[in-house]
Amino acid sequence: MSPAKFTPTSPYMCVLLAASLAGGCSDPPAAPTAALTLLPASTTFPTGTPDLTPALETNIGPAIASPLPLPSPTPWNHTVREGDTLLGIALRYGIKLEALLATNPGINAQLIRIGQQVQLPVNANETRTPGGTDEPSANVAIDPPVCYPSPGGRTFCIAVVHNNDTEPLTNIQLTFDALTAASTPDVSQTTTLQVELLWPGDTAAAHAWFAAGSAAGGARATLRTATAASGLAASFARVTTSDATFNSAGGAATVRGAVASQANLPLLPVHIMVLLYNSQDIICSYSISLLPTVLEPQSSAPFETAFGAVPCLVDRVETLAWGQIAAATPSN
Repeated sequence: MSPAKFTPTSPYMCVLLAASLAGGCSDPPAAPTAALTLLPASTTFPTGTPDLTPALETNIGPAIASPLPLPSPTPWNHTVREGDTLLGIALRYGIKLEALLATNPGINAQLIRIGQQVQLPVNANETRTPGGTDEPSANVAIDPPVCYPSPGGRTFCIAVVHNNDTEPLTNIQLTFDALTAASTPDVSQTTTLQVELLWPGDTAAAHAWFAAGSAAGGARATLRTATAASGLAASFARVTTSDATFNSAGGAATVRGAVASQANLPLLPVHIMVLLYNSQDIICSYSISLLPTVLEPQSSAPFETAFGAVPCLVDRVETLAWGQIAAATPSN
């Protein structure tokens, strides 16, 4: 995470959840896309990021956690559908991405096609679960979720996740429980952290939407699963961010900064997670941007991400950036 400068926000930013969290501000929810200079694929959450994860629960009615399909004791194939990525397929079946790539050595991870068959590996699930027996419990700290009401009556909850483990982690899934006014669990929703690889010491965010009438007492978030990914770390590289500055002049909220690669190989794609905090160090909103061009070795590029109104006065910005090593992707 990189601390950042900020420019004082205008009173406009004090409004309750609006465009930056507008994925659930009306029924049906809107799906705003953040304006971007070099990152046209940037999306302000709570809308999903198809390149990173399977479709998230939208929780229009009472939320019901959908069980993840598990790997079969014998191999079978997954038929690629619109919006699928190899990482999304791996997350859906609880499979490590490197195991999926090893099982499909001729596949091009950047160019999978609708209708293409992807073979699922057997016994590839090395999951670190709290209290599990396969491996030691993942040391993941989760800050208490912060919840914000929306004009449509729904509630948006954000939790900040810290990887205190000694291993890089992937497939980090949280269960959000909406609490009643008496602080008892009401409905639950499971979500996957929108980060392909979270290195030790890194921090990211996850979210959930709850229907009107839920989460009167807020929410709690617990770790459902986290996959040790030391082998996967060879396929990704951290990307340095600098000069990330928040500005709300004229009511238009933007974060501008730069990304720089220290890798010796090109990175494609590069993702940037931007987190906004208030003066009490409480998270207000976050987004993930996709840099659609190659980040060359030892090079840098500017980025600009636009938010709609956020539900607090922003005091600081944190950023997390990572890229996939292009040369590490098997080709056909």
